[in-house]
Amino acid sequence: MKESNSQNEDMPNDRDIYYSQRIKAGKRIYYFDMKKSRFGDYYLVITESKKEVIVNDADNPIVSFERHRIFLYQEDFDEFLRGLHELIDLINIKNDTIALVEEPVPDHTPEKLKKVGDSA
Repeated sequence: MKESNSQNEDMPNDRDIYYSQRIKAGKRIYYFDMKKSRFGDYYLVITESKKEVIVNDADNPIVSFERHRIFLYQEDFDEFLRGLHELIDLINIKNDTIALVEEPVPDHTPEKLKKVGDSA
């Protein structure tokens, strides 16, 4: 699920956000925020937020959010994207290879093949 807005309601402490995109992916929410530095340069902040519920007491669970951030500056966009694309492609290739290896291979050895008319 992908949502876009000009202000990020879920993260009110970030008042200098000029544009925000929120992507919900399973247990995680990713925020892509465009910010402006005090020098006037725009940069990207990627935040991963994961909800954690600690159940000490059934009536009063403790809810917290684990957050990780990456600050990406314009001069690094090209190299970052190149590396990201290379790794995504490699992961997709490896996952496809693993899927092929994990598929059962039929046993076609002569001993395993039945002749027409043979009973099991």
